Amino acid sequence: MEACLRRITLSRLSCFCAWTILLALCVQGQPGFVLALDEPIKVEDRRDAHGRLIVSKALGISFSGYLEGSYTQNFSNPSNGINQLRIFDVNANEFRPNVAKFVLDREAHADGAGWERAGFHVKFNAGKDSKFIGGTNLSPYADFQEFYVQYVLPVGTGLDIKAGRINTLIGFEGLESPENPNYSRSWLFGLGQPFTTFGIRASYEFSKQVSFSIGGINSITSSTGDSTNKLMVESALVWTVTERLKATFYGLFGPRPGQRPGSGGNRVLGGGFVNYQLSDKASLVLEAYYANQERASDLSRGGERQMGRGGRLPYL
Repeated sequence: MEACLRRITLSRLSCFCAWTILLALCVQGQPGFVLALDEPIKVEDRRDAHGRLIVSKALGISFSGYLEGSYTQNFSNPSNGINQLRIFDVNANEFRPNVAKFVLDREAHADGAGWERAGFHVKFNAGKDSKFIGGTNLSPYADFQEFYVQYVLPVGTGLDIKAGRINTLIGFEGLESPENPNYSRSWLFGLGQPFTTFGIRASYEFSKQVSFSIGGINSITSSTGDSTNKLMVESALVWTVTERLKATFYGLFGPRPGQRPGSGGNRVLGGGFVNYQLSDKASLVLEAYYANQERASDLSRGGERQMGRGGRLPYL
């Protein structure tokens, strides 16, 4: 089922991207138009200082990305050239072209009307990290990490609906290196938590202090392997206690295949993290989670348990 959806989605995305680029090229240099691919802006701000219509702003589209490369020195000099139990810094004593990331995005606005409430998000990766990130792989060196459509329903403050492949709700750390305090990811992230999920997600902001997201998913990617399974549910509750203190509680439940054919069962994962802002640049993050996989392998009929906890003191 997902394979069929992937083919359809990729086909539609390819057509959309091609027509968007073609439209931009057609109007580039035409009187009254100027092309600008920049940061997301307010809906009403669509013209430059001379009153000329800016195409990307008129369509509400923004483009962004970054390049990442690294070198890791292992003084043990492993014969196979691999740093064991690492996530993206797996190559010992050599340069690694991690990723070239490109993002095409149209932000959906809860205070808009009609078309302004609709959006989409496409994130494409090229580089060695693509194999580990998962998503929808085109090759070991290229993948669509995220691709989803979005619409904010006019319910209360706005019910945000997304459908497609989306970064998971689970965990403090993420796939994008610029958004992480450390280049090397923790074992909490790399060995126990999913990277992306495929399905539909609803998010609602009850107040400035409390928001909740829940999703029905049938596919997970992670560093330990990708899997397509029956319906699973993931969720996250975010509570902004004060301006300095924020708590996030997350969970995942549903059937997942085991390591061998015929194994597998319900997987339960629950945890959360607390982020306390010590100063303008320093913060303290504490995270813990528990996970249990029924019949993860033929050798663990009673289930396989994972527990993790960690602390971070970022200064940015």
